[in-house]
Amino acid sequence: MATSNNQGVYIEAHNDNHGTSHINIYDIDPASGPHESIHVNIRSDGSGTIVESDGSGNKTSTNINLNK
Repeated sequence: MATSNNQGVYIEAHNDNHGTSHINIYDIDPASGPHESIHVNIRSDGSGTIVESDGSGNKTSTNINLNK
């Protein structure tokens, strides 16, 4: 599933059928070129990561645990 709004925000969510759900948020359509993004990946055990990218290759990753 993907959607965008009139502000250019592009959101995509899916389950990869391997036990992980993904939510991706972009400042523009990622196919159009460099973009800022936030990726939330949640595994079936409640653990996961949040990855932020500034569009220039710099990324910050944070581990999360929804079971705590």
